[in-house]
Amino acid sequence: MDERSLRNEVGFWLGIVCGIASFLSLLLDHWVVASYLVLGCSLGVLGYLAFRFLRERQAYRRLLSAFRHVHQLPHDLRDILISETLVASYREPEIHETLLVASASKVLDVSANLFTRIIGIPCYANLMAEYPANSGKLISILWSSNTPPDRRTRNPITEIPIGYGVAGRAFSELQVEIVNDIEGHPDFLTVPGKEMVSYKSVISCPYQVNGITSGVVNIDCEDKNAFKPEEIKLLVQAAADTLALVIQLFNYKLELEEYALDLENKLDAQN
Repeated sequence: MDERSLRNEVGFWLGIVCGIASFLSLLLDHWVVASYLVLGCSLGVLGYLAFRFLRERQAYRRLLSAFRHVHQLPHDLRDILISETLVASYREPEIHETLLVASASKVLDVSANLFTRIIGIPCYANLMAEYPANSGKLISILWSSNTPPDRRTRNPITEIPIGYGVAGRAFSELQVEIVNDIEGHPDFLTVPGKEMVSYKSVISCPYQVNGITSGVVNIDCEDKNAFKPEEIKLLVQAAADTLALVIQLFNYKLELEEYALDLENKLDAQN
C-alpha cells in the first residue's frame, strides 16, 4: 500500500471511530462533543469517498490509455513490418541475423517508450531467450537502447533457470507475471545475483514462435508499484506478440529465400 492509500485508509477508520464516539456522546448527553465528532466523521468519510472516486477515475484513464497504446503499437512498428529488411534479398546467415537483431531491438525500443509514456517514469525493455535450445536456461540477449550500459553487463541475473525468478516462471507457465516490489517477491529470491539488480518493478511476458515458447519480454523500472493496473498486461502482450511476428516473418523470409535458391540451382542443373 502506498503512502496516499495508507493516509486515506487511516482517515476512513478515524471517521468510523468518530462516528462511534459521537453516538456514545449522544447517549451521555454531550451534545457539543457529539456535534464535533459527527463533523469529523463526515469529513473523514467524504475524504475517503473522494479519494476512491479519484483513484477509480485515474485507473479508468490509464485503462483507456493502455488500449490506445495497444492500438498504436502496430502503427509505430509498421516500418519494421514492411521495411526493406523484410523484402530485401539476404542469402547469407550473417546478414539475416543482423537484420533480425536490428528489428527486434526496434520492438524493444518502441515498447520501452510506450511504457514510459503510460507509467510516467523511465521504463526499460529486454529480451530473454532459451539459449542454447533446450538448455533449460534463459539468457538476456537484447536490451532497449535507453537501458543504461552498466545494466547490460553480463552478471548472474542475465542467466536464470526456467521456472525460477519472475521471467523463468512466466516462461514455464506461459503467462504474464507482474511484480511491483521485486525485492520481497518469493520468485525473485530464488535467483542468484539478485543483489546486483537496480529495478524495483518488473513485468514479464512470454512469446511464442510457430506455437513454441521461445523467450520472454521484460519491462522494468526503478520505482515500486509501477505496473499496478492489470490492464497493462494488454500492452506487454501486444509487444511480445509483435516481436514474435517479426521473428516469424524473418524465418519465413529465410525459408523462402532458401527454397528459391534451391529451385534456381535445380533449374540451372537441368539447363
